[in-house]
Amino acid sequence: MDNGEWAAMSAEDRKRNEEIHEVNEREARSSLLLCNKTVAMFAYLTSDPAIKKLFLLDEMLDRLVSMLLHVLGKLVGSKSVSIKIDNAESYNFKPKELLLELSRIFINFDGEEKFAAAVSINGFFKNNIDLLSKAAQTVEKYSILTDSGDVMKMKAIAEKVDELAGADDMDELTEEAEKHHEEVSERSEQAL
Repeated sequence: MDNGEWAAMSAEDRKRNEEIHEVNEREARSSLLLCNKTVAMFAYLTSDPAIKKLFLLDEMLDRLVSMLLHVLGKLVGSKSVSIKIDNAESYNFKPKELLLELSRIFINFDGEEKFAAAVSINGFFKNNIDLLSKAAQTVEKYSILTDSGDVMKMKAIAEKVDELAGADDMDELTEEAEKHHEEVSERSEQAL
């Protein structure tokens, strides 16, 4: 609104843009509030072992992992440094609280091989391979997790997922090599 383009607009266009801006602000506020409450609820629910098992069901696990990684990517991913919000509290944007709750969820799944495996094969994780490591570093750097045991668990989860992702990559390479070997063998047999 500070540039000459704003001044060059007609009063009607300025009013319409202000209305659109107000609608977008309201939507951002309500979406962030819902996001905060949803993630906090997941942290609470996954702290109960009986309820946590429900999230490990095949029907739920991939969706949960995708949601967690998507939000985590927004907070600590490669583009997270570009998030600049004036008056963040007025928009219900509380990145440290959100990261705390996400960390609690991951810690609640500590020791669950199925959860770690689902994270390691998730497409979003494959495109952001250092995401959990960055999250672990961030919670430690800014003292978001105050219990050193929780920080260690977060690091251990990141290491486990990285290990599983590396093993998955090796499996894919082995499969490709076997297919290539079969193709070469077939061509050799056909040539004879």
